[in-house]
Amino acid sequence: MASRSGNSKVTGLLAGTALVLALALAASVTYLLTRGAQAEPSAGPHTVVVTETNDSVPPQPADPQPQTPEQQGQADPAPSVSAVVLDGPCLESQVRQFGTDVTGTSVVCAYVGPGGGFRWVRHADRSAEVHNVGAPCDSAVDRVAQDPSGLAIMCAGDTWVTGP
Repeated sequence: MASRSGNSKVTGLLAGTALVLALALAASVTYLLTRGAQAEPSAGPHTVVVTETNDSVPPQPADPQPQTPEQQGQADPAPSVSAVVLDGPCLESQVRQFGTDVTGTSVVCAYVGPGGGFRWVRHADRSAEVHNVGAPCDSAVDRVAQDPSGLAIMCAGDTWVTGP
């Protein structure tokens, strides 16, 4: 009987911790989105560079190939990546991808709601470890990591979940 009471208390504690983390994340995103409106007018946007998380071989810049006359008359295809700027828009296809701005700040593309859409936002401390969604984590020490495909995941309560 005492074991059930203990399990109930642990479950309640974990649920409370998850709620506090979710509220802290929501407050952080709100702060990040609203602080840009209070910035000095002379402060320009930060340029951010998207980095791949595949550690095998660093990408090599491709030599630009001259366009043929047929290609010059064609419209450019829709972009597959957005210009990455802290608090700037990102594409839905970039959600949970990490990027780094020119100051070294790590950001991630996240959906911030109907009024904000998809934006490049800061995130909690990122671990270099790779975890699977649904695997156990310790919210006292784990914050943000990546899944095997290189996308952002976060520790919510005691489980790795997609996010932010």
